[in-house]
Amino acid sequence: MTNPVDRTANIEMPQSMIHCVQAHENSFWNSIGILANRTGWMSPRHTASALHYYREQYEGSCTIEDCSFTINDGDTPLIAIIAQRLDSDAGKTLASFNNAMICIEDPELSHAKARSLCIEQFDLIAKQADNGIRFRDELPNGEMSFLSRHLLAYGASLDTTLNRVIDLKPDESDLKRNIRKRYKSFINWGNRELQPIVLDSEKLTWSEMDVFRNLHAEAAGRQTRTEESWRRQQSIVEAGEGFVVAGHIGDELVSAGMFFTSKHNCYYGSSASRRDLFEKPLFHSVLWKAILHAKAMGCTWFDVGEEIYPNQPAHPARSDKDVNISAFKTGFGGSTIPYLDIMLENMEQ
Repeated sequence: MTNPVDRTANIEMPQSMIHCVQAHENSFWNSIGILANRTGWMSPRHTASALHYYREQYEGSCTIEDCSFTINDGDTPLIAIIAQRLDSDAGKTLASFNNAMICIEDPELSHAKARSLCIEQFDLIAKQADNGIRFRDELPNGEMSFLSRHLLAYGASLDTTLNRVIDLKPDESDLKRNIRKRYKSFINWGNRELQPIVLDSEKLTWSEMDVFRNLHAEAAGRQTRTEESWRRQQSIVEAGEGFVVAGHIGDELVSAGMFFTSKHNCYYGSSASRRDLFEKPLFHSVLWKAILHAKAMGCTWFDVGEEIYPNQPAHPARSDKDVNISAFKTGFGGSTIPYLDIMLENMEQ
């Protein structure tokens, strides 16, 4: 996925001092922010608040070591790896909690010496992982990363996940032109009847989040997550890295969605709608409101989620419900972007 981002044309580099900045160092997240700004890409699943959310899920069940690092040339970050090693009874897994680890590279400033040091540092970490290495390459620079090629050379396997991603840079009128034709009347209905509102760090209260939690349990037929998990998601919103969109009929919440953000990317996390009102287009206006809000925040990409077909992915097989949900998401425009999921049993194989 190529990002046409304006970069500072004349970045003055200090005398070349290629070095590694570890996750525990004070400058680490500043380096991540600089790199994200220059590349125009940062996974909402790997922000500081998102990692804190996932860490709390795992604490007590395994030992966690944050293995994240950046490769800097002087004060200028060139490459970042965000990864955690989870040590449980099954062994040591290198990933990023529920998600795969990621790599961010500045394609204009990075060079062979920086990649070489990154591989050296990565191998020191990865060779201690005896229960699998999981890496996702979202192709932010439009091509397979050097880390993907490195893992494949060690014998890693590769699966492709298809995701629906909306480019938010066009004007709102252009975005709306790409929506499936019949969805436009559904959005108009929802805007009129539900009047969706954005609940961000300044507006979301626990009482509102709790109503969303109960609606989600009612729609699913069970509690899928603990109350503590919902409270941790509220903390992501409070940190400015997420928001909720809520639609009401009268005073009753009938549809809501949770969305996670970085400075440049927005990811559709979860949603729920009243089951007894499924014949009405409840969520269309809620999702559209989220897309417009993400654009207003300055996000340039909106990840609607995985795109599923009857035999893709083949494993695990997906239900007709999953296929139908995916078809719903594609109605909001965007492009199908392949993500590469790379898995290696261990570095010694």
